[in-house]
Amino acid sequence: MTDFIRANGIRMRYDEGGNPRRPAVILSNSMSTTLEMWDPQWEKLCKEFHVIRYDTRGHGQTDAPSGAYTMGALADDLIGLMDALEIKTAHFVGLSLGGMISQQIAVAEPERVQSLCLIATTAKSPGGDPRYWNARLDQIRESQTFEVVLPLILDKWLTMKFRREQPEQFRFLSQFILDTPVDGYIGGISAIRDFDILDQISSISAPTLIIEGEEDSSTTVEDGQAIAERIPNSELRVIPNRRHILNWEAKDTIDAWLFDWLRDLTSDE
Repeated sequence: MTDFIRANGIRMRYDEGGNPRRPAVILSNSMSTTLEMWDPQWEKLCKEFHVIRYDTRGHGQTDAPSGAYTMGALADDLIGLMDALEIKTAHFVGLSLGGMISQQIAVAEPERVQSLCLIATTAKSPGGDPRYWNARLDQIRESQTFEVVLPLILDKWLTMKFRREQPEQFRFLSQFILDTPVDGYIGGISAIRDFDILDQISSISAPTLIIEGEEDSSTTVEDGQAIAERIPNSELRVIPNRRHILNWEAKDTIDAWLFDWLRDLTSDE
């Protein structure tokens, strides 16, 4: 059952499950989703670990202050949540924006990070040109709705095959986008637009698994390669014929890789 806590000056919604005596695993979401994006992995993870998932600032039922956010602030939110829950260190699993937040923490507060599983993410703003993101922000500010960008986002998120074969899941994921607070979207996209720690991640010593979708045009295989080239103790894996929301579209593969990864790392804990 989800609960609320005050951390880093905002009210945050989170979910805590599993065995608190087992290693902590923190799940961090993509842009325009809530903690429910981890539903496919949640129950299985809770059987073996102490698991926390949460609504990122500006999403779901966590506060959505107006104005631009920074990746540093989003990282501080998660550290604040860990402190409030008395979790000193954790294994971080982040998808897209969640992977960026996880890297930010690993650079700024490495002692908090036991390992990283970075799914469909990058170490610098996707696309590289802030004008792309500024144009997206202008669209949302003007329309105050996501209908105008919904087809574009969904095309980047999911293959047509998944959309045809999993219509209920497709509708569920589409609703995430439509339900995102406008202020939260503007704040989060601003953080992504300004994100670039590519030259800093070589300091990360935690074991790191990087997973990218072969057909993902948002965070590409090349983005994953750039991370793997810089983090010494890292491994890149690519899922063929899949796009961005890999924990849904490639659930079986993500489950197998993620659980084997965590079990190997925690076998002595």
